[in-house]
Amino acid sequence: MLLICISGVQFSVKCEGIMYVSPCIATSPPPEAPPLTVTVINSTSVSLAWSAPPPFPDRTLLAYVIRVVRVGRVGVNEHQVGAEQLTLTLTALAPGATYTINISALYLDDTEGSMGSHTVTLPPEQGGGAASVVNQPWFYAVVAVGGAIMLSCALILACCICYQLCCKTGQYKG
Repeated sequence: MLLICISGVQFSVKCEGIMYVSPCIATSPPPEAPPLTVTVINSTSVSLAWSAPPPFPDRTLLAYVIRVVRVGRVGVNEHQVGAEQLTLTLTALAPGATYTINISALYLDDTEGSMGSHTVTLPPEQGGGAASVVNQPWFYAVVAVGGAIMLSCALILACCICYQLCCKTGQYKG
């Protein structure tokens, strides 16, 4: 008997005048990972979204593995989410940096589906540094309180100097 299985499709073979048809047992590769959509939120965050891969009879989807690589740097940040989760937000990324993001479907038998990837360059940080602090509402309150304290100290100092010069020397008759 000769049974040929190609990509899970069953074929029958006639051998010595007898037709043999039996179930096809194939170890086919898992389906490809779903396409990946990357949306830039701001200079340090991106949102990822994908759809579930097509069902595969001899594979049980366990999770998705997302690998994030900053271009020009060594190392991989790996995130794993459950099979029911189809989105992920990545935060604390470097402004202006380019990242390659790969996704794969992880199956119960410890195999992974083909990896889909997307390269994204984040925008540079707007304003950055001390200038961005000035644009915060609390900054004006701190400056106002600090200014009032400095003015009060200057007034007290002026009064002390005046007292020393005028009152103690006897020049002030009040």
